[in-house]
Amino acid sequence: MLKRIINQMNNNRLSTSKGPTIDRNELLLEIEKFLSRPSNYEIKAGKVWIKYLKKSRLDTKPIAVQLIEASSGNIINTFSSIVQCAKYLDLAYATVHKRISTEKHLMLNGKLVYIVNKKKEL
Repeated sequence: MLKRIINQMNNNRLSTSKGPTIDRNELLLEIEKFLSRPSNYEIKAGKVWIKYLKKSRLDTKPIAVQLIEASSGNIINTFSSIVQCAKYLDLAYATVHKRISTEKHLMLNGKLVYIVNKKKEL
């Protein structure tokens, strides 16, 4: 369908193509029908779920995280992304991400600390 739409732009005047002409009314009806279908996306557990792939969409936005001292609950540092936190701790991104999801503590300068998604703390 996209190819048919593209071929109709400017009535295909900028091309030397001698391809068959397409009935614009038929094409508009087909587009209308396509756009009236239900969405392929839905929200499940706060995430965008892609129905035809049967999985959630990866969120590419940076996740702000905080480094918190376990004993006092004081915030040691706040980072605008997991990558920044990983660089600060000199750890791999995957390690920091796993520590956030499993809520496992780690040692930093002799203190027991943990990393949390800043959104959860608010």
